[in-house]
Amino acid sequence: MSERQIRIFVPPNLDQICWAETLVGRVIAPVVQEFAPNWIWFSRYEEGADGSSLDSDLSKIPAWFGPNGFYRSVRFRVSIPAAIQGEFERNTMARIGESGYAATGFLDYFYVDDLASGRFMAGPATPERRRKRADLIARFLNASANLFIDALIGPDENGLYHIERNSHALCESFFSDVRHLFCNMTNAPTPVFIDKDGAVQPHPSGEIQIIIQRS
Repeated sequence: MSERQIRIFVPPNLDQICWAETLVGRVIAPVVQEFAPNWIWFSRYEEGADGSSLDSDLSKIPAWFGPNGFYRSVRFRVSIPAAIQGEFERNTMARIGESGYAATGFLDYFYVDDLASGRFMAGPATPERRRKRADLIARFLNASANLFIDALIGPDENGLYHIERNSHALCESFFSDVRHLFCNMTNAPTPVFIDKDGAVQPHPSGEIQIIIQRS
């Protein structure tokens, strides 16, 4: 298997709400369906040049993609059989261009270093244990990514994609109930950041926070 990654930049004129969903629908979902990778996952970013340039050459990204030095992008990670890596990457790059996005190309993704880092495990960091942990987390992220793709609806009349809305779920997102089950099973805390006056502050990692006031 070849583990690879690419950061895909989104122009600022694309819808402000569902820009990441639309990118996944236009680029990632079709190549996943066609090539059936071993695993995938992706993450969205809205950040300045320092973060955006960690794995991309911003001199090759159109300047207008980053108004005031601020960029929107999706990092796409994939494990793909080496025999079809080249075809997969050419197809993905073609879809990126056809959809009006930009990228500087694929890079190697050292997934064990990433997914078995200190963020994701404690205790003895033997090579065997790190590989097992990285594989488990990759499978977890792959399941999450494919669930996201399965829930995509679109394109609509404007060519945009959205996540299905569920009136039976909290905040109309069934992912809220998936999150509930995960937190229930693992007892993972859900932090809420407040200032000295008790006002809720934006999550430092960019996670959406919704204040629900009950009477």
